[in-house]
Amino acid sequence: MPRLAIGDLLMDIEIPARLKAAYEKSGALALWDDSGAFTLRFSGITAQPKDLAERDACLREVIADAAKKGLECVRVSDPIAYYRETKEVRWDDGPGKNEFWFAGFGNRELVATLTYFDADLGKFDLGAERRIVVDAIRSIALAFPDHEKPTTEPLVFDVRPSQQLWFSHHRADMARRIQRATGYDSDELPPLSVLDDYWSKFIGAGESDNDAVNMVLNGIAVLFGDHLARGKGFEWAIVSDAYGVCLAVVKYRGSANLNVDPFNFVVKRWQKKEHTFLANGYAWLCDYADKIGADLKPSG
Repeated sequence: MPRLAIGDLLMDIEIPARLKAAYEKSGALALWDDSGAFTLRFSGITAQPKDLAERDACLREVIADAAKKGLECVRVSDPIAYYRETKEVRWDDGPGKNEFWFAGFGNRELVATLTYFDADLGKFDLGAERRIVVDAIRSIALAFPDHEKPTTEPLVFDVRPSQQLWFSHHRADMARRIQRATGYDSDELPPLSVLDDYWSKFIGAGESDNDAVNMVLNGIAVLFGDHLARGKGFEWAIVSDAYGVCLAVVKYRGSANLNVDPFNFVVKRWQKKEHTFLANGYAWLCDYADKIGADLKPSG
């Protein structure tokens, strides 16, 4: 079965190949089949405990929450436990249910939601879909080698196949957004001038919906990282350093390990409401990379 990344993309789960998959504006991974009678959603968060040496904050919280609610908590293994609760809901088209699974995985929490109308229960195998969720929870793993945070040089790991759908999703979503806003229509990576044009229009529109904003921030970050990869020899990777773990682009891997977090780079410009920065930021980073490269060359 294929594995797909969820949450902060640093953990992934096994998903049956028969299910269709896409990422939603909220960042959740949505799954469905040809019946259209149900939707499965998986999302995740990472806790930052006060004691940085603590490695099971979410696991303990899930166990405690289940006890408070009087619900059975299933201990899958040493780092994983989960419980399930069901809530009846009524939509315009009729009554239905949201079945929630809350799983603690060390300092990460996975939330799975199975949504369906009561009238559609005969169109799919409810037990089979529940087993998909439980099997996914049992399959939770980190999408990078789990090392202690390095105190000096960063550790660099390859991007996993489970993360590729997320990248493809954001590239395709940004292509549609850029075409609508600027008229640029091409399967190629949009030029930095086009990205700056789109970004300026986005800032000027004053978008306030958090999910929509996050989609654009992530999408612009992916395209900016793609430009650094294509034009300056950076590569997408997972970087672990004293501050945490993130997706980044890296150059001089194995020596200088020069890394740029495009997501943080873009978020800071969003917070300042800078209207253009991509072309200038790219040029500055390229110059900086060249200086680092010159220092790495042996003298004489």
